[in-house]
Amino acid sequence: VPDLTCPAELPPEINAFKSQQHRWTKGSIQTAIKLLPSLLRSPVPVRIKIEAFFHLTCPMIYLYITLMALLLFPAIFVNIQFFEGGSMGAILLGFTLFALGTISASVYYVASQHALRHSIMGVVAQLPVLMSVGIGIALNNSRGVIEALIGHDSPFVRTPKYNITVNDPNQYPQRCKLHALPSPTIKLWMSVLELTLGCYMLECCRLALTIQETVISLPFLLLFASGYFYVGISSLYQQVFARRVPQTMVAVPE
Repeated sequence: VPDLTCPAELPPEINAFKSQQHRWTKGSIQTAIKLLPSLLRSPVPVRIKIEAFFHLTCPMIYLYITLMALLLFPAIFVNIQFFEGGSMGAILLGFTLFALGTISASVYYVASQHALRHSIMGVVAQLPVLMSVGIGIALNNSRGVIEALIGHDSPFVRTPKYNITVNDPNQYPQRCKLHALPSPTIKLWMSVLELTLGCYMLECCRLALTIQETVISLPFLLLFASGYFYVGISSLYQQVFARRVPQTMVAVPE
């Protein structure tokens, strides 16, 4: 119901966002493990079973993104060419793979923002940032997927609330800085791994520039690198600051 307002607060800093996304991802996979067996045995149409399967298991995409990132380095050295470089077949194959990986998510995001009467051009300009951040948090969310698959129990940790009520987005960073909270679900080693993957992607970028056949992959590699660096650096900064702030300064309701 578009006209119904639900009071809520979006996570205004990266560690609160990562904590929320980790909980949602893990919970979704736990729900899939619990419900899918009985759902697949139930007397409902096959199309509903297929839709339910993809709906419940969609957080697995974060694990696939992480695995793809790890495979990019060896993939540069595997020269698999189904079509001659520059041919119509090669162009169609490349465009098809690009469309499968980006267009569906882009259309979903643009349609949702259009329904809220936001500028379409402004939304389209934000798509690379959206994809980059989605890639950047994939490692954090992959941990949630793996924990759910192996049955690792963890406490329910609420997303930190900062009582952000100002309308000026430029004031968000300062407010969040003053109310920085250490998040118990975000580990320091996770930020280090994200920065390591960022460096790994930069090395892939360097290799792509030295091999003619792989230069076309450079924009996508930069997207991966920027995502990991942004999430890793932002998370590390907030973690260090939260540990240095006196407890009397954190998260005081206003």
